[in-house]
Amino acid sequence: MLKYTSNLVFLLVLMQSVTFAVSSLYLPSLPKISEYFAISKVQVQFTLSLYFLGLFVFTLFSNAIMSRCGEMRTLFVGCFLFIIASIFCVFSEGVLWLKIAFFLLAVGVGPMAILSRAFLGRISKDIRRSVMGTVYLSATLISSMAAPVIGGFISFLYGGNLFL
Repeated sequence: MLKYTSNLVFLLVLMQSVTFAVSSLYLPSLPKISEYFAISKVQVQFTLSLYFLGLFVFTLFSNAIMSRCGEMRTLFVGCFLFIIASIFCVFSEGVLWLKIAFFLLAVGVGPMAILSRAFLGRISKDIRRSVMGTVYLSATLISSMAAPVIGGFISFLYGGNLFL
């Protein structure tokens, strides 16, 4: 049983925010990425489509995966896959590797998105649940709005060579 702590709530909000921030951080760098790989902007946008496809695939099969492997194990594997895929995104030498890395990135983010909401429901009771849900949703929306600004700043600093 999960016990309520402010650190746990912060971690759950962070896990949920990562899901939406990943795609938003990436958006300002799309033109630079197309120049870097000398490909069309449509091909670069396809990497973003693969991210959402990976998120969809994990969400579709998430219940079966978590029932079979367990929630915590699925979460740890997802976090590990997220870290590895992020590294592959940064060091990808071709657009094919970037597409594969973005798909795996989404599959790694999937458990964080699903389980953060489930864990939040387990640790909160009645009135506190609505307050925590409001904080949770507000932080997710703020991170979604701030991510393109942060992504643009990173793109400006590194000239678009650092994708995430």
